Amino acid sequence: MDYQELIDDHDQIDELARQLETVAKGDRSDEPLVDQLLSKLESVVALHLHKEDSFIYPRIAASVDPANAQDLITEFEQIKHDWQAYLGAWKDGQAREDWEAFRTSTIGMLARLRVRVMKETGLLYGMAMREGLIDMRPAGR
Repeated sequence: MDYQELIDDHDQIDELARQLETVAKGDRSDEPLVDQLLSKLESVVALHLHKEDSFIYPRIAASVDPANAQDLITEFEQIKHDWQAYLGAWKDGQAREDWEAFRTSTIGMLARLRVRVMKETGLLYGMAMREGLIDMRPAGR
């Protein structure tokens, strides 16, 4: 796995999150777009988490600094749990039922998602590169 692939995932997550936040902050006329954006964001996040869970987290937990790594992993596991609860609450047209609650929930969840992405980029991936788990160069070179 190379660093650029993971960063590209982050860029895609950030762009979809920004689009969803814009819709959530707007009026209800864009409600149909909510389910579409939630579905796309759910897919991108799930694929990205699968990449990380498959090789980064287990190896970092066994790294030279397992205490620090475990704190990060615990924090990231909590946001994964909260992300699933958020999706369960708002997928499949549920935003139409209570737009104001959806708006508040979405703005809060997306802010947390952005913080997670920044932490992964700055801390977790730095640890993963130091441990030799990811490369700076694209795969195949």
